[in-house]
Amino acid sequence: PDVDDKFVLIIKPNTNISTARAYQSLNSGSLTSTEAKTILSSSQPVEIFGSFNPEALQNDFERMVFELAPEIERAKIALMNNGAEAARLAGSGSAVFGVFDSKNAQERAIQAIALEAGWRVFPCRTVGRNDYRSAMGDLFRRWD
Repeated sequence: PDVDDKFVLIIKPNTNISTARAYQSLNSGSLTSTEAKTILSSSQPVEIFGSFNPEALQNDFERMVFELAPEIERAKIALMNNGAEAARLAGSGSAVFGVFDSKNAQERAIQAIALEAGWRVFPCRTVGRNDYRSAMGDLFRRWD
């Protein structure tokens, strides 16, 4: 089985975090885990991983980036306050994303969040394995 469709909203607030600064501020000790199975759990096939699990979304940069740029944390909170199942920092900053169950929920969040002066909002959706392979065409047929 393929994963369920999810609708994603990316917000780019009016602030920037340099990747170099984010990495310099990161405490490498917090990245060490003795639970190897949790490190790549989001990359597992749906048969093993199961359905969408908001707890599986982690980002070690969040705490530090939110301290450096509180507006980015406000964007994450806005996503959660407007119906996101989960919201996280994207990469090392400056954008955040929220995951929604339906297009309607995503659109309601867009309407509420778009009022925030200057934030750029990007709606998108997840692409399951079957849709991805179909879009890529013959490329994957060589590997089957």
